[in-house]
Amino acid sequence: MNKSRNDSFNVSGHTVDGDLTEDFQVSKEHIIKAAAYATIMLLSLCGNTLVLVAVKKNIGGRMHSARNYLLTSLAVIDLVITVGSMPERLTRALTNDVWLIEGAMGVALCKATNFFEKLSFNVSTLSLVLIAVDRFLAVMFPHRKYFTNRRAFAAICLVWLVSAVYWSPILYYGGLLQEDGKTLCKVRRFFTKWKMWYLLFLVQLLLSLVLVVILYVSICFKLWRHAQNKIGAGPSLHSNRAARDLKINRKVLKMVAVVIIAFYICFLPYWIGWVFCSYYNSEFICDYTYISVAIFLSYANSSLNPFIYCIFSESFRRAFKQVVQETCPWVVCSRDTEVDPGLSPPGLRINKLVEMSVLSMEKTEGQDDIESKE
Repeated sequence: MNKSRNDSFNVSGHTVDGDLTEDFQVSKEHIIKAAAYATIMLLSLCGNTLVLVAVKKNIGGRMHSARNYLLTSLAVIDLVITVGSMPERLTRALTNDVWLIEGAMGVALCKATNFFEKLSFNVSTLSLVLIAVDRFLAVMFPHRKYFTNRRAFAAICLVWLVSAVYWSPILYYGGLLQEDGKTLCKVRRFFTKWKMWYLLFLVQLLLSLVLVVILYVSICFKLWRHAQNKIGAGPSLHSNRAARDLKINRKVLKMVAVVIIAFYICFLPYWIGWVFCSYYNSEFICDYTYISVAIFLSYANSSLNPFIYCIFSESFRRAFKQVVQETCPWVVCSRDTEVDPGLSPPGLRINKLVEMSVLSMEKTEGQDDIESKE
């Protein structure tokens, strides 16, 4: 089958060329793909909702910070793609990429799912740049707070607004067409200047990646110089404070770095396929298997961040635990009551039990400083 260069890679609700069965028979491969999408949907819904609830409730009194607001923006956009675009991916996994809904409702859903998908890519990329800038300022100017909560809100709103405006043509050009007796959802088929439009986005992706790398190299160099200057210096109150601040910054940077690395690992195959299948036809990259894996990885990233926060941040770990215990009382394990016979019986109110559990946990060194600096 001859493939047109414009439609060989699925980047905006386009179907991957392939043989489509007339009766939509569901194969084992289709079931596995649908199950995989259903799994990341469930993980993303639960994990990102936990992030939003934890920050909104300000559990522990240290969740309202500029950094956490930026992470919240990532959680919101991950929920947008999970609710707004992933169900369509799951359905198409079962139908071999055929669009099932026709008429005005089908056109509206075609426009919406593609818009949410591209909006999430843009907002996520720019949000990671903001997070890198926030960490850069925190390390380079530790005694000044340039990225205040108000400025964080303003930057987040600007990112969302710019992203929505840039991808708004999808809401106009997206539509349905018939091809080989099948209904397909297309955007680029109706937009003759799509190459220039997409190229600007690819340039933004490249510049964002370069900027993030430069900022983190600068941060690492700053921390390395700080460690070198510390060698041979005598102990003092100032040096002890500086050492503690250095340890704090390293903890936060480690979490943020993992978030950024995970994002680019998941999305680089997708963007590589975008370039080579939209502007230059590569038989290897435009292969059905590569395309399927690349698209799945880009969606899977929406479920990863809550796990990263839980692993690297004590404050998020505590907050998640408390939210889960308040929402699902049966999750409160009996380990605490077994270890300490002096604890009150399970008849106590759940909120009181949670409070006792949280207060009994040891604070990690420097944790209060981490959040107070934010």
